[in-house]
Amino acid sequence: MRILYRIRQAWRAAVVKPRPSDEFLVNKMLTPSMLAKFNQLKPYDQAHSIQIYHRLVQAGEIQNDLLVAALLHDIGKICYPLSFWERVVIVVFKSLFPEASQNWGKGDPSSWRRPFVVAENHPAWGSKIALEAGASPLAATIIDRHQDPVAFSKNGKANLAGDQDQISDVDFLVYKLQLFDHQN
Repeated sequence: MRILYRIRQAWRAAVVKPRPSDEFLVNKMLTPSMLAKFNQLKPYDQAHSIQIYHRLVQAGEIQNDLLVAALLHDIGKICYPLSFWERVVIVVFKSLFPEASQNWGKGDPSSWRRPFVVAENHPAWGSKIALEAGASPLAATIIDRHQDPVAFSKNGKANLAGDQDQISDVDFLVYKLQLFDHQN
């Protein structure tokens, strides 16, 4: 069933674009340099980031660094833009062979492993790009860690309503971003 979800997700990537009404929001949230980088993202990645931003706001989020990170979390993908078919390969192989996909991500982006390298490394690349574009160190850290497992210290659970004392402040912000990133 998960593979069908992933195939639908890949298909959406081919057709989804940001709504014109979101242009004002993005212009308001990002500095001109951050906006220039955001505009280099593929339309699907822009729409995906905007959707995560909206979900965080609907959940009551007001932390500016987290909201900026939501918009820029995939900015590292501008280093090696992927075609629709490369995205499909990543989605399918990560679902079927997660460990192998992660290992392939440690290769050279100029090799056949390119899609996996981008999937694995875009958070670190994005963090650097975001910092250079003027994002705060906290926003850059959230971007860098948006695919990392969050370390919980007590019962292994947290939620948006509270229980922040179980994890660090940064982990909690990363966790919030991940909640909506994984739903998309």
